[in-house]
Amino acid sequence: MVLISNNVCGNYLWGLDFVISEGSKYGLRLILSLVNNWNDFGGKKQYVKWAEEGGHYMIKEDDFFSHHVVKQYYKNHVKVKRAYMSIGLRTLRNGWEKSLHIYVKSIDGKHILEVGLEGFDGETMPERKTYNPGYSIGTDFISNNQIPETDFATIHLYPEIWLKGSSGEAQATFVDKWVQIHSQDSNYV
Repeated sequence: MVLISNNVCGNYLWGLDFVISEGSKYGLRLILSLVNNWNDFGGKKQYVKWAEEGGHYMIKEDDFFSHHVVKQYYKNHVKVKRAYMSIGLRTLRNGWEKSLHIYVKSIDGKHILEVGLEGFDGETMPERKTYNPGYSIGTDFISNNQIPETDFATIHLYPEIWLKGSSGEAQATFVDKWVQIHSQDSNYV
């Protein structure tokens, strides 16, 4: 059993081994998210909450990306999931820095790693920020996917959320352009 935080132990992942084992029987590969930027399934907010419960002062949810205690909780979580994984793909979420990519690869070079970004463009190619759907959350699709330890890139599409109130035709046009732009971006990563 591995201590993830002062309050959470790693034996909670026992069911994951079963899911992975069953998937492998049918030739399925899984993409397992190691953390989510958003609050679904806990997300980065959960790690910050564990740190606060452990007596550490946190300012905001984004302390997940910089506070040494929270980073250690994340590393502990990765170790636990690593122990339970027999197949699958590794996913880091939303702009983790290079040091954590290196960390994940240092404990598990067998699985492939991706960042898991929506695909928002940033300062690497600022002229492409015009394609972002009105969001600016501090990510940069190209630079985050240029980290050598990153094995492949993905994009996410949420046109019904990003373009709320737009027609189905406008959303479909956006989807086509989003895929086209990121196909071009793949030449830079």
